[in-house]
Amino acid sequence: MTQTHPTAERIDAAYQANHYPDGASRQDIEEALEGRQLADGDLVQKVDPYCQRCQQKNQKRRLVGVDESDPYIEDGDYVEFFAHHMDPDDVFVPKHWEITALYHQRHPHVALSDAAEAGVDLVRARARVHKNERHEYLIDVDVLERSQSDDGPDESVIAKRQQRYIDDSDWHPDDATVISVPEQEPPASWPQAECDWLRQLLEQHDPVDRNVPDLDISDVVEDGS
Repeated sequence: MTQTHPTAERIDAAYQANHYPDGASRQDIEEALEGRQLADGDLVQKVDPYCQRCQQKNQKRRLVGVDESDPYIEDGDYVEFFAHHMDPDDVFVPKHWEITALYHQRHPHVALSDAAEAGVDLVRARARVHKNERHEYLIDVDVLERSQSDDGPDESVIAKRQQRYIDDSDWHPDDATVISVPEQEPPASWPQAECDWLRQLLEQHDPVDRNVPDLDISDVVEDGS
């Protein structure tokens, strides 16, 4: 979607997407996300203006002493992201579509079916990042796929993978769930192509005192999806 001046129709579409997502179209959701600031005080949300995948891969390179870094997101870069509908209990926070993280479009991407979960209205979208002296925000938003709240399984494929990283020790306050991913293993949200990249990195640059993990993420889910 190319950014144009807001009209009454576009404002109504964004309102529909934010307040009545079940009846909203992909175009309505695009209007709700168009122009979204990456740091939006009204939503109590800050989306970091860097590619999360690049950040994660840079950390893996540092683990084995590789002096190479993927770049930050620049003005005009195309990114992809997941966004899910939020209906906060806080009366001061409006209903909205929350963006989890940004990824350069060039990266292998997680399938929407791996992230989908019952009770979560989720979209995978593409946009362009625009930066000025004061703000960073998204333009030309294009919703690529959608999983509505009654479409997904009870637990997402990514959540199942993440179970192996849960620290279930009993000292965490208030029974908090803590996800602790070993440095030499991939995040649960990585697609298989990135897990293969990590395996090759560890094979080529062997850190001291490590065991090469089995990075085949298909083994974690019983049906192999």
